[in-house]
Amino acid sequence: MKALDIVRKFYPNVTTVVDAAKSLNIHVTKEDVAASDKKDHSGCAVAKACLRLKPVDGAIVSISTAYLIKGRRAVRYKVPQAIAREIISFDRAAKFEPGEYILNAPSLYQKLGAAAATGSNNRKGGGSVGGFHHVSNGIRKSLATTR
Repeated sequence: MKALDIVRKFYPNVTTVVDAAKSLNIHVTKEDVAASDKKDHSGCAVAKACLRLKPVDGAIVSISTAYLIKGRRAVRYKVPQAIAREIISFDRAAKFEPGEYILNAPSLYQKLGAAAATGSNNRKGGGSVGGFHHVSNGIRKSLATTR
């Protein structure tokens, strides 16, 4: 699903999505956690902390991607593992550790429109790798499947 389609589910007036040029420091407070809603992309502690940044009109946060809305423009960030673990903890048990966190600017290969990484592998016969795929339950839905 395209990034603009995802953002428009939450903010229909957004017309553009761009990748962040640099990482962003955010401070999640106890008040952000107390005012947060479990499994809510726009109402979680990280989104609440982002809303204190000026000028930010809205925020959408998943366990892998965050969008900060400014007018008709959304700026896309990658969510690091430290925040992803806190989001999972919060969505399951309403526990999020307040503190300093960083939303990362997407790397060269994570940017919107970047070609998928290809490379050789050592498997014979081609095809996909079989095996177990774990799906985490009790946390917010993927942005691609919400609403």
